[in-house]
Amino acid sequence: MDYIQHFASQSANYLHFRPTYPQALFSYLVSLIKTHDTAWDCATGNGQAAVALSHYFKQVIATDINPAQLTVAPKKNNIHYYAWPAEKTQIAAHTINLITIAQALHWLNFKRFYNEVKRVAAPNSIIAAWCYSLCTINPTIDIYIKKLYFQILGETYLPKEVKHIYNQYTSIPFPFTKQLTPQFFIEKEINLSQFIGYLQTWSAIKEYQMRLQKNPIDLILNDLTKAWGDANQSHRITWPIHLLVGYISHNS
Repeated sequence: MDYIQHFASQSANYLHFRPTYPQALFSYLVSLIKTHDTAWDCATGNGQAAVALSHYFKQVIATDINPAQLTVAPKKNNIHYYAWPAEKTQIAAHTINLITIAQALHWLNFKRFYNEVKRVAAPNSIIAAWCYSLCTINPTIDIYIKKLYFQILGETYLPKEVKHIYNQYTSIPFPFTKQLTPQFFIEKEINLSQFIGYLQTWSAIKEYQMRLQKNPIDLILNDLTKAWGDANQSHRITWPIHLLVGYISHNS
């Protein structure tokens, strides 16, 4: 099952349940470049990063190979959505000041994507790619998150590409002038129903359901519910962000 199939179903869930990237991340990225004409948010999904970038750039080009995701993405006058593969777009050469790709680089053909990055990049532009790894809430609940992720899903149902997230993106080639970056975290207050909705967006959950016709979340649900306490009570959930940032050289 490839990444297009993983994210083609239940696209609206990504908008409602996926983590929200911190504003500090975008402020940092914008501070690295002098020109703020055009940003390209690649594999934009529900458009979350594109919307954040739209506050800083004259225009944002947001692309995704999955049209279903784009239908639920927020619309703004300076955001232009296109259903294009990351490795082959119709973006004009040397026009992009900032290229972002959130929680998606591991799905792509690196060589072909990086060639496209170099083609569209304007002088003194940067690329920023990031992922967030397994969340934590508190030790009592984290036990069941880890059980679901490592024991129930594990390598059998986790797509092979997810190993790059487990490795915090250190195993992904990155042929750009890499920068040292601050550490960022995603934090969100979430109740039990919202948390289960988030788990349901995991690609490995969908893979398990497709193969076995049952939901693996059910295997931890009773224990998770007891550990959570009042289902309406919100807990703070934290995801660490792993960030790659580099200046783009057309000679690299």
